[in-house]
Amino acid sequence: MIAPVLTTDRLILRGIEAGDWPAFHEHFASDRSSMTGGPLAERPAWNVFAANVGHWHLRGFGMWTATLKDGTRVGHIGCWYPETWHEKELGWLIWADHEGKGYALEAAQAARAHAFGTLGWATAVSYIDHANTRSIALAERLGAVLDLAAATPGGKPCHVYRHPAPEALA
Repeated sequence: MIAPVLTTDRLILRGIEAGDWPAFHEHFASDRSSMTGGPLAERPAWNVFAANVGHWHLRGFGMWTATLKDGTRVGHIGCWYPETWHEKELGWLIWADHEGKGYALEAAQAARAHAFGTLGWATAVSYIDHANTRSIALAERLGAVLDLAAATPGGKPCHVYRHPAPEALA
């Protein structure tokens, strides 16, 4: 499965490539990854990176590397649905030096449009660590609302933000 390429005004969302590993590893080696499953040593981080690549082959969708039009990598954004999760997720990671520039919002809107349009999803959630105020703010900017009745992955405490139904976005 080759990931489709999505473009926005400032970004290109493309499939994950081997050259994306250093920035991914740097993120997961840092303390700031504590709200997204890290910090991780190199081997477990590689396993997560490889799972992101394999997700496309297993599910037909996955995370994209978001780049500026000049090729600068800014993060990973996309559709995620591991076997043990209750619902399909819209997720995002923005590398530290690219936060606060609106890239996550722009990329998440494109990924969500793809999920609801091309993939035909009827719903999507974002699982967000309670302390991740930046991701909570982004989910709310995207129009997602806290769903207190939704199950969390593995019963691990987190917020579940439900994205508006496709018809509500039209």
